[in-house]
Amino acid sequence: MIPLPATRRAQALAALSAAAIACASGCIPKGEISLTSRNPGDRIRAAVRAAQSNNTKAIPGLIEMLDSDDPAARLVAIEALARITGQRLGYDWAAPEYERMEATDRWVDWYDLQQIDETIEEQTPPPDPDLQANAKDAAE
Repeated sequence: MIPLPATRRAQALAALSAAAIACASGCIPKGEISLTSRNPGDRIRAAVRAAQSNNTKAIPGLIEMLDSDDPAARLVAIEALARITGQRLGYDWAAPEYERMEATDRWVDWYDLQQIDETIEEQTPPPDPDLQANAKDAAE
């Protein structure tokens, strides 16, 4: 993890504290815990769960959270994406909006490429054992 300057560290701690309070307090009604919930605390809890369980199916929802107006949601989303994918793609949750938009576009492009790769893998037939045996015999 890249060390943050003191002011950025303070901002991160404040955002995480706000998220933790929102998630733990009983003042926010508990609804469905999902990345698409109307409740910001539920979305944050869902992002944390996705990261803890390494849920790759949550990636599209986490990418959507990068556009949130809520800095705590953005911070949790990028941390979850980093934990699941091992990448940040230059996204900074506290950057100006135009920089976040560019980085979010990189995430969308990255995800689209992953889907293309998976489709190609699914469409590629497994190796034919008979062909492999014939190739091995021909090489001998």
